Amino acid sequence: MKYQRSNVLNAGRYLAKCKSAVEKLSKSGSDMIEMIWTVEDGGNVIEVKSFLTAKMGWIIDQLKSALGIELGTERDSDITAEVLVGKYALIDVECDQYRDQMQNKIVKYLPYEGQIPENAVTPNQEDPF
Repeated sequence: MKYQRSNVLNAGRYLAKCKSAVEKLSKSGSDMIEMIWTVEDGGNVIEVKSFLTAKMGWIIDQLKSALGIELGTERDSDITAEVLVGKYALIDVECDQYRDQMQNKIVKYLPYEGQIPENAVTPNQEDPF
């Protein structure tokens, strides 16, 4: 399996694993979580970056539902970076052009109820990525 950071996925639905999630401050000073999701596509592993901020309540709820995390009674942003790492979800991606470069954007998170791939790295194993 060849690992490539610069590839862009075709628009579509993919099984993805959250490789990393880091709590940061956005350029405007708001709390956010920066996530990197990995997708295996034709023998290549491709990274797709996404972000969560408190203002993205509906997307946070969608991601929590996709990962089986209990939703609160109100719209909230009580998700933390550490609960995301190593989790699998289906992601819908679109392609966008930004500064003359194509990139992927995650537009939807869905639950993955299938079997985790045999070659998947579990949280107790060392991740080759």
